[in-house]
Amino acid sequence: MDQPLVDRLHGRCAREQAVGEIGAALELARRVPLSTMIVHPGLQDTLLSASLQNSRDAALRSVEEIVALASPLGVRVPSE
Repeated sequence: MDQPLVDRLHGRCAREQAVGEIGAALELARRVPLSTMIVHPGLQDTLLSASLQNSRDAALRSVEEIVALASPLGVRVPSE
């Protein structure tokens, strides 16, 4: 993976893929005690090209989807 997983929130396909991969990782909570998964949506502005900007709406959607996946497993999802 060439970018951090939760940072790939730009563009619908990349965002959906990242959320799906986090969902798969959360499945570990069924086997391994996990109470918290911290997410950091977006990238530092200095790491982004002029054509690629952080999208607050996309980040919020992603965090909401991750929380929806984590809640039934009893996992809290604070964002950094």
